[in-house]
Amino acid sequence: MSAEQDKTVFAGEQNKQRLSYMPIEVAPGTPPNMRMWKRWEYLEEYIDWWKRGVTSKLKAVGFIVFGILTLNTFPPGALLMFALAARHQDLAWLDDFIVKKFGRSRTIVLVD
Repeated sequence: MSAEQDKTVFAGEQNKQRLSYMPIEVAPGTPPNMRMWKRWEYLEEYIDWWKRGVTSKLKAVGFIVFGILTLNTFPPGALLMFALAARHQDLAWLDDFIVKKFGRSRTIVLVD
């Protein structure tokens, strides 16, 4: 077996299809999406998205409540509150998508 074949990950023994070449060490200047992180760094990335999603949901609920309270006194302000609530609900959905769906399809290489 050659050195090139040692680095290759095969799909199965019968078809010997090459899937990827995985480097052992990362060269300096590698783009951020290609570097190898430790377990805590991956967890830290998703914790930030989760916290932002929770705060966006709370802000959306708060803006809805304030919009309902100000509907009789200042209708243009209530409409602004409803628009802000919709915006924050969209941000919360995006953050939940990143945490729950996008992270499952990523390939994570953990090197300690």
